[in-house]
Amino acid sequence: MRKRFKVLAIAAIFPLAGSAALATASQAGADPNSGTVLVTGKVADCDNGNSPVEVKVVAGQETRTDDSADVEDSSTYSVTFKKIDKGAGTKATATVTCEDDTYKKTFTIKRPPTVGSTTQKINLSPP
Repeated sequence: MRKRFKVLAIAAIFPLAGSAALATASQAGADPNSGTVLVTGKVADCDNGNSPVEVKVVAGQETRTDDSADVEDSSTYSVTFKKIDKGAGTKATATVTCEDDTYKKTFTIKRPPTVGSTTQKINLSPP
């Protein structure tokens, strides 16, 4: 009888643990009411063929710069903004700086419409 009780007790606990994990997972993610958005993507070489060394993005009153080794080595950038407007989002201008050249790209940073990812992928290349 004790073995049967243990099996029943364990069988009763597993569904509870599974539903708790699902409840936790559904609460994770971005809050559409938060202005925090991570902007990331690939960055192309400048027209002169040089690799980029810095990506600076200006959005509203915020300026974020990625001058990490990733920009030059793997042509990727990542910046986080904390004050992105609701609705239409915030207009942004990215300036990609190479050794002897620069280029700019304009885009809009938007909050997620529902709970989900806070990441917005924007690939930057010369116009």
